[in-house]
Formats: sequence, C-alpha cells, structure tokens
Amino acid sequence: MADGQISGMNGLYLGIAKREGIDGFCLLGEIPLYTIQIENPKASACVLKTFLAVLGITVDLDELYRQSHNVEDEINKLLDYLKLQTPSAGPIQEEEVEKIKKSLGQLTRLPVSVKERIERLFLEAQADSRKANELKSQLDKWNVYKDYEDRFLDLFKKKKDGNN
Repeated sequence: MADGQISGMNGLYLGIAKREGIDGFCLLGEIPLYTIQIENPKASACVLKTFLAVLGITVDLDELYRQSHNVEDEINKLLDYLKLQTPSAGPIQEEEVEKIKKSLGQLTRLPVSVKERIERLFLEAQADSRKANELKSQLDKWNVYKDYEDRFLDLFKKKKDGNN
C-alpha cells in the first residue's frame, strides 16, 4: 500500500510477517462505514473472487451472492426509511425502527470473538461488579444490549442468602 493502514488482525499478521522478514499480502474488501458492524457478504464475495482468480480455481459463489443481495436489500430498505422523502411521511415510528433492527439482526451475526468477549465479561462482572461498565460498553458498541438486558440487570440483583 502506498498509504493508509490495515487494521485488525489482517494488519497485525502483515506487520509481524514484515518484522520477521516473511513476504505476505492481504486482499481487502471495502465496505461503507455505516455498515461496519454488519457482516458484508458482498465484500467477502469480491475478495474471495479475486483470491480464487489468483489461485486459478473455480468455486460456486452463488449462495454468497444471494446472501449479499439479501443484506444489500435490507440495508437499502433501512436507508429508504431514513431518507424520509416526503415531509408528510413524518418521522419513523418506534415499531418501524424495531422491525428494521430485527430484520437486519436476522441477517447479521455477532462475530464469535465478540460473543466470547461478552461471555468473559459477564463472568468477570459476576465476580467484580466494577467490570459491569466495560460489559455495558461492549453491549452498546455492538448494539446487542436488548438481547442481554435481563442477564445484565441480573448482575445487580442481591444474592439471596441467610444474610439479606
């Protein structure tokens, strides 16, 4: 790359390889910033298509393209809602927002590493309530607080024992 940076594990692997004198490369797919927390099958398909061309092999990517179109359709629906093309349409109602979130949520999955981090933070917060702030930050960052809300609030219930 002439400029810029490669973040995350991709950048880490390349940085370590360079430090150790190992040649390496990375194929990257661009995604819109507003979709950064959504899996992006379109970007994955583009990267995979390029990689397969480099290797000179053929793999059926039809299912990945179908997923790509589904996610893109849902994102476009969300954007259409947000554009509010006519003033008479008024703001999006809460039930519409929840419907969109649910629809997008069904198409996206929390990365395994994030799920593992959240689970680890739940265990830590059970032992030390000061970890609850970090846990809440992660739940908010990934927009999954509602999914974990009851469990999160249970961390603050007084334990029932002979002393209370």
